[in-house]
Amino acid sequence: MSLSIDNGKTPGDNEGQWIKPPPSKAIGGAMPENESLVLARSRRWQRVGDSFQQREPATVTATKAFRSLLRTIQWVRKILPFAASINAAAASNQDELRRLRAECRKGHDYFAVLMRLGEKQLGRDALVEEFLWEICERFFEQILVSSLGPESKGILQARMQSIRDELEERIHTLAGNLSKDPNAPLRTPRAKHSPTLALLNESLLPVSQK
Repeated sequence: MSLSIDNGKTPGDNEGQWIKPPPSKAIGGAMPENESLVLARSRRWQRVGDSFQQREPATVTATKAFRSLLRTIQWVRKILPFAASINAAAASNQDELRRLRAECRKGHDYFAVLMRLGEKQLGRDALVEEFLWEICERFFEQILVSSLGPESKGILQARMQSIRDELEERIHTLAGNLSKDPNAPLRTPRAKHSPTLALLNESLLPVSQK
């Protein structure tokens, strides 16, 4: 997958900073994490961005990204009728998706992604996998823009591609599990050969197992 990160910014704009989100209209002024696909409102994806900007190894950044994806899906399953939404998108049933969206107060960004993918008639497995990648890519694009600076776009893209390569098998496996059962348990894969990743994965167990 490739991304264009030319959004009118010049190198150095907001370098190393997360753009402050606008005030929320929610009660109390704080928007719940991951209510939208906006990097500035997601601390867990900001940590992925920090890892990328600090030039941590692709294996480490990819593991953090996969953890963030799992926790995003956990959140989505809490606020959306996830199984019904996947079923409707896989069947390209836009009317049903609109009905489900109208019944939910949150998560409309995710419904928009499912509706767009549903129009492509991808098949269930491919649709779920594209949905997972779309979440990652939305945040990756914002991380790339926030990382503009001394490194060229080409170098940044190459480093991000290394992270995608590390994620590919994990996302494919996760998509297969969620396609069969949208409510399947979410688990991080065990690290291989790396004490650092082994220690990191110790902290990535599903919330229910902590």
